[in-house]
Amino acid sequence: MVRFQGDAKTILIIFIAIIMAVVFIDVIADQTYAVTTTLDAVNVTVTVPTANNDLSILGRTLIGSAVVINTTDNSAINATNYTIQTKIVNGKATIVYTNLEAKWNGIDVKTSYSYEPEGYVRESSSRTLVLLVVLFGALAIIIFIISRLMKDSSLKQFLRMK
Repeated sequence: MVRFQGDAKTILIIFIAIIMAVVFIDVIADQTYAVTTTLDAVNVTVTVPTANNDLSILGRTLIGSAVVINTTDNSAINATNYTIQTKIVNGKATIVYTNLEAKWNGIDVKTSYSYEPEGYVRESSSRTLVLLVVLFGALAIIIFIISRLMKDSSLKQFLRMK
């Protein structure tokens, strides 16, 4: 059995720690991005439902207003012909498109809007704290690596030399 000592032991521990840190920070950073970033849906093609019926886009909260464009002639459809709003459907925030005019039944339209994805953190102070989790995680990894280098390796002896 091989017994690691000194620098080899330190390098092995640091290597394993870096691999674990990269995996965990990557996952945390992806989730952090998902809950702190508003998104834009641009020119999303949908088929208009029949009059007074809804088309639901689950897991999104509308920010501001949406623009709807007729795909046949690329003209904007007047907002009096439809409503687009956020409703709670089955416990989830949902963007709901309601057609108010029978003349638009079944045609394809392009919609553009900004939205908050499901799980979005609305309070700015909370978004800041979520972002700090990744920063402090990276800082903890750096401190761990430096402490391991100072504890067991020849770097400690090198720094003591005068």
